[in-house]
Amino acid sequence: MLLPRDDGIAPDCADAALLRGRLAELAGHVHAAQAEMVVLLGELDDCGGWHGAGIRSIGQWASIALGLDPGTVARQVSAARALRALPAVSAAARAGELGWAKVALVTRVADAASEDNWLALAREMSVGQLQRTAKAYVRARREAARPTWADGEGEPGEQPTRRRGVGLLDEPDGLVRI
Repeated sequence: MLLPRDDGIAPDCADAALLRGRLAELAGHVHAAQAEMVVLLGELDDCGGWHGAGIRSIGQWASIALGLDPGTVARQVSAARALRALPAVSAAARAGELGWAKVALVTRVADAASEDNWLALAREMSVGQLQRTAKAYVRARREAARPTWADGEGEPGEQPTRRRGVGLLDEPDGLVRI
């Protein structure tokens, strides 16, 4: 449903394209501002600038001073630290290309070696698709880290696990396989 314009006339389909364009532009500004806030929260946490009488964490300080959720602030500070090692993701976030939801997901799974792949996925996928991909990646990494043993080894009643691997493979048709 489209909201009425200031003149009280409901927008027609021609206006919908303009609305979508304006929304995309505003989202870019919001994303860029959010990225700057994440970086600044990380810097404030590093220098301890949030400390004060009765304040136990940067999340508590931000809840009081900025009206932000303490749990979200904790995740943003964690993302700020991860972004320092991910310059391409950081630049994309500062440019407004990635929203906070995508930045949070990418900083949980990317490292210097996989940054470009995760950034490409973040640019092309919806938040839900990226979330499912990151979750599958974390699960596969966890499985790969489980100890394995040859037949006859291990504790009685314990089931051996197969070692599994995970990786991102670019297909010629533009798809990325995990």
